[in-house]
Amino acid sequence: MSEMKREFKDMAIYEPYDNLNSEITGDYDKTLAVKCVNGTFVGTEENGVASWLGIPYAKPPVGGRRFKAPEYVDADERVFEARY
Repeated sequence: MSEMKREFKDMAIYEPYDNLNSEITGDYDKTLAVKCVNGTFVGTEENGVASWLGIPYAKPPVGGRRFKAPEYVDADERVFEARY
C-alpha cells in the first residue's frame, strides 16, 4: 500500500479577514438575521440546519493587541453576511 503525502496547503484554506463576511447593502433574508452589538449578521440554511459563521467576538489580535487579552468589538449598525 503506497503512502500518500499531503501538503499543509491541501488541508487548510487561508483567507485574509478582510475578504470574509462582506457587508450587505441590499435586501437580505430577515429570518436568518441576528442582531449583535457589532452589527446584524445574516446566516445560511442548508438541509434544515441554520448556521452563522465568522461573527467576531473580539478585535483582531494584531499590532499592539498581539498576545494581550481580547478587546470587545466596536458597536456597528451595518449588516454583514455570516457565511465564512
